[in-house]
Amino acid sequence: MADEVRARAAALGFPLATASTPAGACPALIEVYPHPALLHLLHCDYRVPYKVAKTTRYWPDAMLPARVARLHEQHSKIRSALDAYVIDVPRQLPTPAHIGSLASLTAHEDALDALVCGWVGIRYVQGECRAYGDESAAI
Repeated sequence: MADEVRARAAALGFPLATASTPAGACPALIEVYPHPALLHLLHCDYRVPYKVAKTTRYWPDAMLPARVARLHEQHSKIRSALDAYVIDVPRQLPTPAHIGSLASLTAHEDALDALVCGWVGIRYVQGECRAYGDESAAI
């Protein structure tokens, strides 16, 4: 599927940006992996524990309410950091007391990933991204 998307984008005039493509070169198709971008955005060295499906790995000894609260805290940190770059995105993150289940936060996680990808796109167009990869592909 990725090859088809890349080929169709190239046919429309959006070549795949690689590590040898200067940031800001347009038009281009860029691939974004949200987690490394979050590390940069939040000034973290290792991991941002924000994935719903991984809460038992992040906090193995915490009970469900504590994991919900910690995940909510991480999602809030991400949103706050993105607010400096992405304006007028409505806040739809429920308070921990209104979160029925961890699974209910999956849509918020996906929305955060999309916002992070948009932020990286903005940074790319501004020439402020660093690519990781080689001459055939890059993240």
